[in-house]
Amino acid sequence: MFRKILAALALTALTACASTPNPIAAPARQAMFVKDVALAWNAPEPAEAKPEYLAGKQELQERLEKAVEEAFRLSPAGSEPVVFQIDIKRYSRVGAAMGNLIGGSNMVVADVKVVRLDGQVAGVYPDVTGVFASNGGIIGAVVQAASKPEIEGIMANSFAQNLRARFDAK
Repeated sequence: MFRKILAALALTALTACASTPNPIAAPARQAMFVKDVALAWNAPEPAEAKPEYLAGKQELQERLEKAVEEAFRLSPAGSEPVVFQIDIKRYSRVGAAMGNLIGGSNMVVADVKVVRLDGQVAGVYPDVTGVFASNGGIIGAVVQAASKPEIEGIMANSFAQNLRARFDAK
């Protein structure tokens, strides 16, 4: 059941990406290059944050910036510098056992502003997501405990790929 819900959410997200017009026209996007990435953490903190949540939050911030910089390192390669201002609105982190036994997803959701150096906002990409879902039962929990996946890295790369797809959309 949980997998069906995740699949429905993924389809909804993809449909939203495909049906939402790009806020920046193609010629304007191609004239840009990403000079910098700035993160703002505005996600509400849980009342009692577990150590894995806090460690994951710190690691995600480090990896997210690097993942977005890498995704836009070579393209677009125009002459107008812009900054991606990433405003993290939601962050959830579940442990391997809970995620696999009950089902759950590790997710980051942020709004991304594309800002010119003069401060003018060129466009906004709302609700860009990065996800690492787990739901493999007891076997999944054992495999995840043994393999120790880089959850924050997977979330950061997922986020960067989703942002890149939305930036490149027609």
